[in-house]
Amino acid sequence: MKIDRAQMPLNETDRLLALKQYDILVEHSIDGTFNRITALAARLFNVPVSIIGIVDVDHIRLVSKYGLETTEIRFAPGLPAAAMLWESPCIVENTSVDTGLLTKTLAAEVTGMGFYAGAPLITTQGFNLGGLWIIDREPRVLNERDIANLQDLAYLVMRRVESSLTSSRTLAQIIRNKAANKKTSLEQSEIISSMSHELRAPLNAILGFAQLMQMGNPPPTPSQKTSIEHILESGWYLLSLINQLLHSAAIESGELSLSQTPLLLVNILKECETMIKSLAQKKNVRLHISRYGLPSHVLADETKLKQVLINLLTNAIKYNREGGNVTVEYSQNESGMTRISIRDTGPGLTQEQISKLFNPFNRLGREAGSEEGTGIGLVVTKKLIEFMGGEIGVESSVAVGSTFWIDVPSAEPPQFKVNE
Repeated sequence: MKIDRAQMPLNETDRLLALKQYDILVEHSIDGTFNRITALAARLFNVPVSIIGIVDVDHIRLVSKYGLETTEIRFAPGLPAAAMLWESPCIVENTSVDTGLLTKTLAAEVTGMGFYAGAPLITTQGFNLGGLWIIDREPRVLNERDIANLQDLAYLVMRRVESSLTSSRTLAQIIRNKAANKKTSLEQSEIISSMSHELRAPLNAILGFAQLMQMGNPPPTPSQKTSIEHILESGWYLLSLINQLLHSAAIESGELSLSQTPLLLVNILKECETMIKSLAQKKNVRLHISRYGLPSHVLADETKLKQVLINLLTNAIKYNREGGNVTVEYSQNESGMTRISIRDTGPGLTQEQISKLFNPFNRLGREAGSEEGTGIGLVVTKKLIEFMGGEIGVESSVAVGSTFWIDVPSAEPPQFKVNE
């Protein structure tokens, strides 16, 4: 009979605190790893019972067992948990001649036990959580190779637990960081929303007075008219920027409402074409919108879908070349989405520019150009299309042009009831 009872130095209070950290991970190992290990141990050593036990204050909790029905083994009253813990393998070759506390405790649950051996489950901090035990009905002897195999299996159990704990801590930190970032983002959105609302009131007053001056009697002089037009142009541009900021803040805070209904896409595109036709003529850009014979419906918020399309069409016209083309096409795919593609013949984008395309206030080096812009329009567009359950992307070649596409959920045509 070989018994190694060199009990490890132990601070039981600290051990129980460590046990709580590992507790839920050990008890809820849902991937089946522990069950595979106990089954492997039973086959490897040709024994009827194999268990992974966690030593708690007054009992051994069986987190995995093979050949045994019970889920816990209670200690005798007053028996300390430290009596169940061993620094190195504990081997009892014949239980009939052993009167140890662990032997008595195990024998109370495993009828006819003649042999058992256990390897401790030691954490990287040196705390003993319990053990991996194999149990036989008959006395037997383990050789050095058997003992090494048992220790290796116990090592695998602890590596699985340590890995789960590391993953859990990493995930918890990611969740905390995400929550902190979300809080910061919401606070920023509230500040932007508050500032934007405060700016709209005086700006509307400025636009109103400028319009009154434009329609005044006597009418303004040519130089005054030019100045008023500059005021109005700048004012309307600033108002559009404020509205974009408000949209962005509303999406971030979850306050933006959504009313999605089946929409006939060709009608939406016609209305968008009407709204941007004058800009295309001013920039000498030809606009081509494909119209297919079969009606195509999409599930979207009409106002927000128009806002998305108008922004993409406006950019395709503004950043095109003189005498260029803008082509709009759409098609349905098998994934239940309708793709709307807007292709231009502008200067195109580099991969570096594409990677920064949806960053707020990034104009991709066009700040010195003749076209007004803030770099927030595409950010709002992306948020709006994703808010409606869609997706946006871009494909581009330098000196050839760019194709911006959006995927919108397809929809069945609305059914109209006929009054009988």
